Amino acid sequence: MSEIIDIADAVVTTLNAHSFTQSFTAVRKYMPRRELADLTTLTVTVVPRRIDGEEFSRAGQQHDHGIDIAVQQKLDVDEDGEPDHTAADALVGLAEEIAAFCYGKAFDDGCCMSSDVDPIFSPEHMKEKHVFTAVARLTVKVVP
Repeated sequence: MSEIIDIADAVVTTLNAHSFTQSFTAVRKYMPRRELADLTTLTVTVVPRRIDGEEFSRAGQQHDHGIDIAVQQKLDVDEDGEPDHTAADALVGLAEEIAAFCYGKAFDDGCCMSSDVDPIFSPEHMKEKHVFTAVARLTVKVVP
């Protein structure tokens, strides 16, 4: 199978084996689109995003694999479209927790060399669908 798919599957397995502050079951998808009815509960989706390669040695290239982890949930909003702060704050915290947990972890033949959360919050998703979306972004390096 593909190296990035093996890594994405390892991320799913690792996330599902850990106890976070909020309970979820991560899944891997190519198209992380969900029906609004499915987003009433916390949804965590792992998406393979990119592969960058560069010369490492005569032995071959090193690869940086970009993996996105979407944290999503439909939230109640007030008359101005502002989400419930307690619920939104908890989801921001979960995205940060996932990014911090993954940093330095081994996934398949690679190691997570960087992690961040971008976006921390998608105003477009909240405005259009009342769905909170944050994305933890990982870079997993594989060296031959």
